[in-house]
Amino acid sequence: MAQELWDSAQELWNLTAWMCQTAMRPMRDNGRMSLSVPTDQRILDAAQRLMQAHGYHGASYAAVAAAVGLRKASVFHHFPTKEDLARAVVARYRATVRDGLAAIDHATDDPRDKLARYAGLYRALLARDEHMCLCGLLTAEATTLPESVRGEVRGYFVEHEAWLGEVLAAGRAAGLLRVAGPLPDAAQRLLAAVEGALLVAQAHDDEARFDAITADLLADLHAIP
Repeated sequence: MAQELWDSAQELWNLTAWMCQTAMRPMRDNGRMSLSVPTDQRILDAAQRLMQAHGYHGASYAAVAAAVGLRKASVFHHFPTKEDLARAVVARYRATVRDGLAAIDHATDDPRDKLARYAGLYRALLARDEHMCLCGLLTAEATTLPESVRGEVRGYFVEHEAWLGEVLAAGRAAGLLRVAGPLPDAAQRLLAAVEGALLVAQAHDDEARFDAITADLLADLHAIP
């Protein structure tokens, strides 16, 4: 059963990846920022791309302006401070991923399938060469982030732990998942494991490592072989 669900999740990665195609991937046309996209969204796209590649401190206004083809003054017009810009980037990222979680809830009631699809959302980052979850990456700079940005990053993990906790609770109650210990602790461990699998895959430039780690995680949780 575990392998069947995992195989099904792999087939659905392209479908579930839609939730990443706006906030989780900049909109481009022939390799350049599409001018049909509103300016503020183009700025957010460029800022997110730079943050995912270089972190918060590596995403300068000059680099953002150059990526969008604007003057720095135009970027400041939309986002007066770098804190404003980064907070908007992370808030948009959170909202889009939240829509992805809602899509999973709508697609299936099976807790095992939900967890497989959840892993698929992260796997889609590797498939698009984005490599890292934006919020996972920014945690490395947490102590130097502005408080409002740090709060958005923290909120991402709080939301995911809550969602995973609900899925694990439903699975345990139905006898479909083996969940040891308190549910909040189990949700934290699972989230940390998936984020860690992404990091390991990136370090080795090997998507198969993510697949192997998350497949083992799912298999260990399944109460029915």
